Amino acid sequence: MTKIEVPKFDGKGSWGEFWDVYEIAVHKNPELSDIENMTHLRGLIVGDARDILRGLGAQAGHSALAIKRN
Repeated sequence: MTKIEVPKFDGKGSWGEFWDVYEIAVHKNPELSDIENMTHLRGLIVGDARDILRGLGAQAGHSALAIKRN
């Protein structure tokens, strides 16, 4: 199986395009915990777009909160 490369999201491109790839590669990956999911999300959201993650650590449940903020 080919590894899916998730692009970084800086707020200038389409959230929908970013999310489509992220959701398949990370968010719905049953092998990843919620903490791992949030860690990946924090590494892929850059620049001004990181404001949506302000105050959210890598704790369980925070990836769902970050998604709702967008």
